[in-house]
Amino acid sequence: MQTATRDVLNSMAWDANLNGFRTDGGKVRAVKCGLLLAEDQTDMQPGDVFYRLIAATFIDEVAAQGKHEVTVDVIDENGRRLDGAVAQHGWPWEVWPGHDGMVEMTVFGAEPAKWELWADYPADRTEYGPYWVKVKGVSDVFFGMGLPFKHHVSFVAVYQRMVYGEIDPEPTGDLDARLEMIQHKIELLAERFDVVFK
Repeated sequence: MQTATRDVLNSMAWDANLNGFRTDGGKVRAVKCGLLLAEDQTDMQPGDVFYRLIAATFIDEVAAQGKHEVTVDVIDENGRRLDGAVAQHGWPWEVWPGHDGMVEMTVFGAEPAKWELWADYPADRTEYGPYWVKVKGVSDVFFGMGLPFKHHVSFVAVYQRMVYGEIDPEPTGDLDARLEMIQHKIELLAERFDVVFK
């Protein structure tokens, strides 16, 4: 599987401190993480619901103040928290799409999903850390998190629910035909959302 290109990463709120391991005065200031796009993992059709990573942030060990966690938030098309979305956190990245362990947490109310990170890794010799996160269903995968040389750092990922491609061109014809086409589109979307949230 091909990871996202630098052009893709530059088109979102991708923290530059996720592009390579760096220390300053013995403190970890940056790590290497990656992104696997949803459309590179499965055949997507126009109208399919999926989750796009729209922001990824590294919190260095000074700013993390001893915390060592990954936080995942999921928003809808209008930027509101998507109650009921299920975030997934798994490991190790090296066996993706398999995993040795995976946990899920439902985003609800004022709290995003959050997990502590415990696994360390030699960040100067290993390209990526062992952890990954995504949203249940068709989703981008944000990977490479961990504790570089046991230093306590944190990560934040924000996903947005989206619809892939154009569903159908604008309806033409008389008013009844256009209304029938719009009703059909609504039914298709409702079916797809039912699959995602069951």
